[in-house]
Amino acid sequence: MSTILRNSKETAWGLLAIDSGAPHDSVDRKIHRGFPVASDTGALCPPTTTVTDGIIRARFRGGDLSRPELIVPGQVYRYEIDLWHTANVFQPGHRVRVQVSSSNFPRFDRNLNTGAE
Repeated sequence: MSTILRNSKETAWGLLAIDSGAPHDSVDRKIHRGFPVASDTGALCPPTTTVTDGIIRARFRGGDLSRPELIVPGQVYRYEIDLWHTANVFQPGHRVRVQVSSSNFPRFDRNLNTGAE
């Protein structure tokens, strides 16, 4: 979780630099809103809701679906992930969580990371 927001106008952009140990991968990014939790509840992690998410397949990182290109394992690549048009007001005391993963199944089809699929 992030620090507590002091300003309700923040910008989230989906540009990441990531390496992978596979010839093909997916990169999923989610923005979550964390709700305040009363200190007497003893909760370890406050409840969250997903504000937006986006995913990109590594082979299509260049944006041209007609020209897939596998990645070299261990090499860092830049991924621009479309988080769609999203507006959200984070109330005082709320937090922002950014989650990066190589999967978001079953929302998006799984990726076997072999490059053969």
